[in-house]
Amino acid sequence: MIGKTKQKRSLKDNKVFYWCLVGICIALCFFGRFIPIPGMNPEATGLVFIFVGIIVLWMVCGLVWPSLLCIVALGFLNYDGGFGFVLKSSFGDQTWVFLLFTFVLMFALTETPVFKRIALSFVNNKLARTNGHLFVFLFMFGVLLIGCFTSPTVLFALIYPILKEIFFLAKIKKGDKIGKFMILALCFSVSISSGMTPIAHVFCAQAMKIAEVQLSMVSYTAFAFPLGLVVFLLMIGTFLLILKKQDVKCLTNVNVASIKRSLPKMDTREILSIVVFCVVIVLWVLPSVLKSASPDFYNFMNTTLGIAIPPLVGSVVLAVVEIKNKKILDVVAAFKSNVPWSSLLVCAAALAMGAAFNPTGLSQILEDAFKDGFGNVPALALLTILVIWTLIETNFSSNLVTATVVATIAKNLHDVLAASLNYNAVIGIVGFLSGLAFATPPGHPNVALTVDSEYADAKQTLGYGMMTAGYTAVAALLVGYPIAMCVM
Repeated sequence: MIGKTKQKRSLKDNKVFYWCLVGICIALCFFGRFIPIPGMNPEATGLVFIFVGIIVLWMVCGLVWPSLLCIVALGFLNYDGGFGFVLKSSFGDQTWVFLLFTFVLMFALTETPVFKRIALSFVNNKLARTNGHLFVFLFMFGVLLIGCFTSPTVLFALIYPILKEIFFLAKIKKGDKIGKFMILALCFSVSISSGMTPIAHVFCAQAMKIAEVQLSMVSYTAFAFPLGLVVFLLMIGTFLLILKKQDVKCLTNVNVASIKRSLPKMDTREILSIVVFCVVIVLWVLPSVLKSASPDFYNFMNTTLGIAIPPLVGSVVLAVVEIKNKKILDVVAAFKSNVPWSSLLVCAAALAMGAAFNPTGLSQILEDAFKDGFGNVPALALLTILVIWTLIETNFSSNLVTATVVATIAKNLHDVLAASLNYNAVIGIVGFLSGLAFATPPGHPNVALTVDSEYADAKQTLGYGMMTAGYTAVAALLVGYPIAMCVM
């Protein structure tokens, strides 16, 4: 509590400085275009100041109103159609609609105990009950797999109560070594899973859209899933090596059947939610699988349906079907409680900024500048810099801001990177790493919840989080990029 009080006071310590900074950023967003910069037109100049001003506001004031301010400011630049183009490239973008209705569709699943059933099934067996180390591994592996298909914030909220019940059954108390490492492993496993697929994960989709990279779910998952698995094994392996036999002895013979019996029996509502979600995943994956066999079908699925229509149709189906006079999916409730609006507003603003780079001419200006500055730097060194930069920024600031900034820089280094690297693979790596926040509460809400749990403190979370980030950087360069080169 003392640390939290200090943090809150520091943010409002100097109100004059705070509001002066906010005022300057807002002024730059609307009037920066009138500040002359040699070699740049007013629209490009205005976009530079909007970009800088909004990033500062995101860091200082939060994500919501600065994102809306960004969209308004971009409209006043009046490039390529003004507000019409800005709205089309933000809230009207296919990526934004895809994310929105994926979260809506996921609400039907989170209203059922399906994810809890899956997580418990990994440890409700004789193998898990005979060895504490196996119990930890199997439980966290189950969390990792579930996380490939759901939002990290939602997943942590669903699994954390189960973990506390396991602590109760195993008589694990706050301050116990096993409790600390299990809560850290839960936080880190959820974080790693958020980069392994684009399903219900904003960060990788954001990076690819801003960098104008068209990757199918199959191509992205083909490299991200193995990379995530390697990072998970490094993380959980380290934790299990630290935990001695006596530390995990309390997990031997822990019978989670009582928790599983407390869950309601699987009903028609749960079955239909699962079936519809599986059909949506098939519609996402099928075009890439059949691309060579049926090019016409592939073109139809990508141009007519795209990635946004399957979850939209799935949401409609579940919203129409009623069981016992109650619809399977309450769309209004989903909008209220399962859609991370702050993240989606950042996504909309970032998409609009990314779409503005070409029509304002800023893209070409930055590309020429980066060529002059980085043209002689080895591409592999640039990749290493991008990997380290992404991991450091995403662990100390917003994941979406990280994805936006690093993908924008990478986009403007396109020619330099593409000269000796696979550009699509580089952006895939950036998208994967953007969601992997382990170390500090500003990085992701799950880290804050981990610290608040009091099983692990902020210092321990920072230390083990940065250690895991180090593993991740090495794995991304030695495992992730080579695999990505082969599938992209």
